[in-house]
Amino acid sequence: MDILFGTKIYNHKTKEVGLLIKTWVNKFADGDVDYATCVDTKGKGYNTPLENITPLDEMENKLSVMRIDCYQKQGKINKKLI
Repeated sequence: MDILFGTKIYNHKTKEVGLLIKTWVNKFADGDVDYATCVDTKGKGYNTPLENITPLDEMENKLSVMRIDCYQKQGKINKKLI
């Protein structure tokens, strides 16, 4: 079983949330590409290059940092509290 099985992901191409089922290497004539098999919220499975998806936890962390930076620029957060 894939270690990432069940990880919530965000697909940047479809702009949807889904679950990662497994990762694998797709061998093309001009090189290998890392792929993921995922399931969308409707239960439909699909394959996509890994570069099209981001683990949702990672995205949430990045968004939190962006929000803090934005509030700091607006003067709404005291830097001593961070």
